[in-house]
Amino acid sequence: MYEDLWQRMVASDWTGEMISSGSYTGTGNDQDTNKNGLPYNHAFSIMRALEVRTETGSQERLVEIRNPWGSESYWGDWSDSSDRWTDFMRQQVGHYTADDGKFYMSFEDYVNNMEYTDFNFNIIGWKHTAFAVFGDDEPHNRQEPWGDGVQYNVHNLYIMSDVDQEVSLSAHSYHFKHYHGACSEGYYNSEVMVKRQEDEYFWIFNPGSLHGGISHLKAGQPYEVTVFSHFGEGDMAPHDWSIVAWAKD
Repeated sequence: MYEDLWQRMVASDWTGEMISSGSYTGTGNDQDTNKNGLPYNHAFSIMRALEVRTETGSQERLVEIRNPWGSESYWGDWSDSSDRWTDFMRQQVGHYTADDGKFYMSFEDYVNNMEYTDFNFNIIGWKHTAFAVFGDDEPHNRQEPWGDGVQYNVHNLYIMSDVDQEVSLSAHSYHFKHYHGACSEGYYNSEVMVKRQEDEYFWIFNPGSLHGGISHLKAGQPYEVTVFSHFGEGDMAPHDWSIVAWAKD
């Protein structure tokens, strides 16, 4: 089931993609941990995915993970203190015991402990186009998508291409963590949603940024992207958002 994920993680060494992941929400407090000491609701960097040979000739699929805090509390299989390690295997990966934030777990444990895996494309040499709205407060094509009395501005955008190609769409707004004191309840009165022409449902990216997946553009045919925005009173972040389309051609 997860073979495609494994192959893409391994390939990131030569594609140049950066990989991040996040543990399950659990208690919602990253000061709490699961039974193996992994912090809940916490983001991690993925350093490597590699197959390590054992003395018997078998292969172990391991994922090297880094906690951005620079410390580690995980004590499951293949952690620094795990007895699964042998000197022979440590030498292959250059692994040593240190509280440096870097640790390993099996790929099987990885998919059981991590809620998501994000791949950030290596966009060197890619082309892009963007559309941004600054101060999206004035009423514009207002609609009420949820029937709850909340009115959204609706923006219909169209992307054109001279050739058939795949385009990576991303959406961006200001994250509340950029603003001191902005974690107030009032901030969450805001919501920005995006719907591509083939999507059945909206994807919501406020606050922060979100990759909306790969879109397939046909030469000379407009590709529609619809943005629904609602900014509540008392928000500390600017009422701005943008859509960016990245492509290799």
